[in-house]
Amino acid sequence: DVGDIYSMFSYASAFDQDLGWCLDDDVGLSVRNAKCASTYCGVFVSKPDAQGITHTCPGAVTGYAMDDSNIKTAAAAWLADAAAAEATYGHISTWETGRVTNMRNLFYTCTEHCGSYSNPGVASFNEDIGAWDVSGVTTMESMFQGASSFNGPIGKWQTGAVKDMSDMFDTAKRFNQDLSGWDVGAVRTMEDIFLRAKDFNQDLGWCLDSSVKGLPPNAEKPRAFEKTKCRKTSCGVSYKDGLGLCEWSPRARPCLIGNKKQCHINSPTLIIIIVLVLLAGFGACVCCRKKKDEWTTTWTFT
Repeated sequence: DVGDIYSMFSYASAFDQDLGWCLDDDVGLSVRNAKCASTYCGVFVSKPDAQGITHTCPGAVTGYAMDDSNIKTAAAAWLADAAAAEATYGHISTWETGRVTNMRNLFYTCTEHCGSYSNPGVASFNEDIGAWDVSGVTTMESMFQGASSFNGPIGKWQTGAVKDMSDMFDTAKRFNQDLSGWDVGAVRTMEDIFLRAKDFNQDLGWCLDSSVKGLPPNAEKPRAFEKTKCRKTSCGVSYKDGLGLCEWSPRARPCLIGNKKQCHINSPTLIIIIVLVLLAGFGACVCCRKKKDEWTTTWTFT
């Protein structure tokens, strides 16, 4: 029933053991300074699957264990010299990222008004990191900004905890993956998320709250989809109306009653209202007909 052993091996630089421990995924433990850090010192982690069922210690960590303290250092090393980084951390596709909460600027290089700053390794980055566990990540701000070659299959990422996706794919010119399966219910800002992602042409099908920052309902000059191939349809993104319902078709204009700042009624809501009115009218008609028949029958017997 241990709840927190995060600092148990802090600065134990000589520690090199296979612990074989089984920990719940909410128990903190850092082994970053130990010799056995690359295998998480044999610690197993139990965590829930997509259906919410917890499996006890499904297997040993197969890649280098990452957390907020080391993932940016490892990513920078990979961008500078992938071969050398692999010798230290293993291949980037195998990194264990389940404990990472911050992926801000992970593969970022400046794209405008940069002065002398740039990260040339970002422009050629195109590794397959689709197997990364991002279920604990809360910010992906500028994660791939300037990664002009990146087009990795990341459509199966579990993004339900992410709150900030601003500039995430800004100037990721080659990116064009299906992200319709992403859970974006917690996202609060998407400012410039696909700005200048020139090859992006997807129907996202996202249903977002109109309060999300940087998008048409909540920005005077939104640039979230500017320069994409799906700009005219907002790449399939629609917004909830006052009843929490979204437009089904990305090409239709969802707001029928209200304005771009606050939509009260959109087309699916109107359809539902019409159906309910028709059903109510039909029910009233049937009721009246039934009463009329009863009245007629009673009058005849009398």
